[in-house]
Amino acid sequence: RTELRKDWQRLVRSSLDEGAVPEGNAALMLWREALEDHRAGRHARSRLLWAMGREEARHAELAYDIARWAASICGAMLPEVQIEAAAGVSTDSSLCQCQNLLSV
Repeated sequence: RTELRKDWQRLVRSSLDEGAVPEGNAALMLWREALEDHRAGRHARSRLLWAMGREEARHAELAYDIARWAASICGAMLPEVQIEAAAGVSTDSSLCQCQNLLSV
């Protein structure tokens, strides 16, 4: 039973670190490029990049939903995931620990 709880915690972290964060960064980068291309009059490329960004954002949302679900199973508090204009998406998944497993 302890191993299962450790697996939930790992699922929370990996969903954020390997899913929500990189997929969110990809979406943000694609949207920035789409805006630049739109302003430069490259509308077909802009629409394509925008659509690709939406798809990456859906992947990020799914990964975050998985992390939220796994956190609810083991009693973890999810860290805030932010998209920042300069740095992209960031999170501190070290905060993502199953509360009922901590021996503080």
